[in-house]
Amino acid sequence: QGSRVACPGHGAQEPCLRGPTAAAAAMSASIDCDIQTAAELDEHLKLVIHPMQRPEHLHPGLDSRPWHDAGDFPWCKVLEENFESIRRELRAVMEDWNAWPLVRGQNALTAGRGEWREMVMLGPGSEHGRRLCPTTASLLDAVAAAKALADSEGALGNAIFARLTPGTRLAAHCGPTNTRLTCHLGIEVPDGCGIRVGTTTRCWREGECLIFDDSWEHEVWNTGTRDRIVLLINFWHPDLPSEQWPEIAEELRDGFLDC
Repeated sequence: QGSRVACPGHGAQEPCLRGPTAAAAAMSASIDCDIQTAAELDEHLKLVIHPMQRPEHLHPGLDSRPWHDAGDFPWCKVLEENFESIRRELRAVMEDWNAWPLVRGQNALTAGRGEWREMVMLGPGSEHGRRLCPTTASLLDAVAAAKALADSEGALGNAIFARLTPGTRLAAHCGPTNTRLTCHLGIEVPDGCGIRVGTTTRCWREGECLIFDDSWEHEVWNTGTRDRIVLLINFWHPDLPSEQWPEIAEELRDGFLDC
């Protein structure tokens, strides 16, 4: 079941919008809605998404923009302050290739050129990574919105060390849901790396966090001469109160994941 949202000016209920037709559906809804006040119009426009934001699951009413300010999330500063400890743990296991499986389904994005590997730190499959990098694991456990997302069945989020080998490019794609944001803490960042989200391209810096909404179209590349590694953290969108997290996780598990 999708979330139920009331069309402004009406008592009728509509399901949470899904898939590439979500924007068109939201636009067409305006024909049927009797919008009488500025507040109703503002609420209604929250259902109209940008064509570059195409998640399979769309929860209405969330702040929607490609990039967010890391300064709005105090835990980002904690990660940055502990960057050297995180990198020290990471470097100790960089040559342990048993700890770096290929990301499932990566060929759809890499077209078989280059490699996208991961070491899972929160969520299913994280036991090995957490043993190898206990300080990093402890820091991630303190990020409530990330830990809760990773621990909720079907909520489509985790935390990983994400590794791109030289020559790898992840093709433009959209994440599965707008109910989460993503943090990248730059760990190993050679020249020639970048990420585009929406129409804006940025570069990582070692020891600094970038925050973006991966339900927007994004692509990533490494044209450098050594591996690019970031600590990738999915976390609940800040507009979702924590008491709603279990409900949204259930929606994703019972509705979206069964589509």
